[in-house]
Amino acid sequence: MLSRRRMIGLSLAFGSAVAMPAAAKSPELQVELHLSSGPLPPQYAWSNAVTITTEGLVTLKTCEGYETEGAACESAKGQATPESLTALRDAILAANLLKSPARESETPVIGGPATTARILLDGTAITLPAQPAAADAPRVQAVLNAIKAAIPADLAAKLTRD
Repeated sequence: MLSRRRMIGLSLAFGSAVAMPAAAKSPELQVELHLSSGPLPPQYAWSNAVTITTEGLVTLKTCEGYETEGAACESAKGQATPESLTALRDAILAANLLKSPARESETPVIGGPATTARILLDGTAITLPAQPAAADAPRVQAVLNAIKAAIPADLAAKLTRD
């Protein structure tokens, strides 16, 4: 049989555990970044896809030519730092893309390399166009810079092309 002191201790411990709030869930942040060479002959074409999860898992898929699977593609994984994820979230909020989405350019350039992104921030989808309107270009570039800064250096090195 438990002593009264032990029962009170258990009661207090149990009461404290019940009264404590559950651990706060990390705010949702999912990023899909797509980079491509644009329309080139297959031997010069390439594409990269980067995903960043709420937990900071970074996945890179690089493909040569117009292939999207198989031997022409390689995958790698890494981890974004908590600080880079915070900086990314701050850049998205500072760019005011939730309330004022970036618009497409009214005079798009045909062909050439393209970089686009799709972001899910706390349940709201944000699209970064490859060719934003001139007024929106600085906001889009600031977020793209934050996305690229969140990619671990060894993976980011694979994004560059000669």
